[in-house]
Amino acid sequence: MNSNKSVVLFAVGFLFFTSLVGYAPAQESKHPLDVWFANCVAQDDSTAGQRNCYGNAYGLWDKELNLQYKNLMKRLDANGQKVLKASQASWLKFRDAESKLSDLIVNSREGTMWLIVGDSDRMELIRKRALELKRYREILDE
Repeated sequence: MNSNKSVVLFAVGFLFFTSLVGYAPAQESKHPLDVWFANCVAQDDSTAGQRNCYGNAYGLWDKELNLQYKNLMKRLDANGQKVLKASQASWLKFRDAESKLSDLIVNSREGTMWLIVGDSDRMELIRKRALELKRYREILDE
């Protein structure tokens, strides 16, 4: 095969590959709070240390959720704001009910590891919602 043909085939292959990469789902980068949390739990593996990390992370994710909620509200028209308020009110009821259920189940178990499981469940609920609201805003920003 001559060198011109090789260069053309390489260029076509490269363009095809890069176009596929452009359409591939973006690999989610770690949120700074996830990095902070990983460092926190790595520093103290005791039950008290882990629970402290989860408690602090919950507070930080709650602040992040409120920030994302405000940012999304700014991007919505009046109808969108009304829908978001209703959605958030429903989510808060879900969060509270889910936390009660998790507490009921986890507290019925013996062993301190179950306390950490309950803390993790609560943190994940609020983390997931904060990231959902952030994603909605990012969609509107595109």
